[in-house]
Amino acid sequence: MIVLPLLLFLQSDTGRLQFEHANELAQQGHCEQAEPIYRELAQKYPNKPAIPFALGQCQFQAKDYLAAAGSFQAALALDPTASVAAAMRGAALGMAGKMPEALEQLRAATRQDASIEPAFRMLGMFEVESGQSGPEALEALKRAVSLDSSDERAHYWLGQGLLATRDFEEAAAEFEAALRLQRSDPEAELGHAEALRAAGQPERALGEFQSVLQRSPSWGKALLGAARCDYDLQRFPEALRLAEAAHGKVTDLEEKRAAVWLLARLYRAQNEIAKAQQMEAELAAMERDMADRLTHFRMLQEEAARYRTAGDYAKVAATLEQALKIEQRQDSLVVLGDAYRKLGRSKDAAQCYLRALAVGPEQPEITQRLAATRADLGRQSR
Repeated sequence: MIVLPLLLFLQSDTGRLQFEHANELAQQGHCEQAEPIYRELAQKYPNKPAIPFALGQCQFQAKDYLAAAGSFQAALALDPTASVAAAMRGAALGMAGKMPEALEQLRAATRQDASIEPAFRMLGMFEVESGQSGPEALEALKRAVSLDSSDERAHYWLGQGLLATRDFEEAAAEFEAALRLQRSDPEAELGHAEALRAAGQPERALGEFQSVLQRSPSWGKALLGAARCDYDLQRFPEALRLAEAAHGKVTDLEEKRAAVWLLARLYRAQNEIAKAQQMEAELAAMERDMADRLTHFRMLQEEAARYRTAGDYAKVAATLEQALKIEQRQDSLVVLGDAYRKLGRSKDAAQCYLRALAVGPEQPEITQRLAATRADLGRQSR
C-alpha cells in the first residue's frame, strides 16, 4: 500500500492515530474495517488529499474499481500534482472496463511524472489488451522495465506486445525475464512457448506447452499451441488428439479458426475424409462470415462518406453507429465524433474521441478535437 506524505494532523493527535490505524488495517487486508474510518476522517479533514487517496487504495484492493476511481479523483481535486493518485485513477478506470478514460488518465500521468513505473506498465498493458501493440504501447512498457527491472508483469506485457508485432526473439527474451522473476507464472510460460514456436523452435516450445498443460490440462490456448508444435514436428496422431481437445475449448475467433484449419489438415493426413470435409466446410463458413462483415463495414463507411459530402450529419451518425458495431476503427470514430459535434451532441462527440484514442495511437488532431469539445461542454454548462 502506498501512503502519500501529504497528511499532517498537526492539530489533532486523534486524527493522526485514526489514520495510522486505518492504514494498518488496510495493509493487513481488512479494508472493510478501514473504509469507514477513512470516510469519517474525510468528513473531519476535507482538505487532506491523503485521506481519499488511502480510501481509493482500499476500494481498489477490494476490487470496487469505480469507487476507487472516484476516491482518487477526489484526491486529485485537492492536489492536482499528486501523480501517484493520477496513475492509480487510470488503473482503477481500466480495471472497471472504462478503457478510453483509463488510457487518457494514464497518458496524462506519464507526462506529469516520468518516474512512476506502474503508470507506464498499466498504460502499455491496457493498450496491448485493447489490440494496440504499436510504438506507444511498446515504448511505455520498455520505460516501465527500465524503471523497475524486477516488475515481472512489465516484462510479461512487453513480451505480449512484441509477440503481437512479430518480434519473436525479443518477445521470448522478455517472457524469460518474467519467468526468472516468477517461475510459476503459467501465462508467462505460455507466452514464452508461443514465442518459441513462432520463432521456429517447435521442440522447445512443445516442452513448455506440456509443462503448462500439466498444471492446466484444459487450457485451450495451451492445447492449441501444443497441437501446432506436434503438427510442425509431423506427429500427426498426437497433434490430432490435442487439436480436437482445443477445438472445444478456445473461444477467441482467431484461435477457433486456427483450430479448425489444423483439424481439417490433420483429418486429411489421417485419411478421415468425412471429418476433414466437415472442418473445411466450417472453415469456409467462418471465412465467408468474416468477409461479409468486412464488406458490410466498407459499404457503410462509403455510405457515410456520401452523407458527409452532402452535409447530412444525422445520417452520417446513424450509418457509422452501425459500422462501429462491426469493427472499432479509429478513423470512423473520429468522423462520428465530428458528426455529433455538427449535430450539437457534444457529450457524445467527446466520448467518440475518447474511444478513438483508446483503439489507436494518441494523435494530436484527436486530442485537440477532444479538448475543443470539452470546452464546448464547459460553456454549455455555464
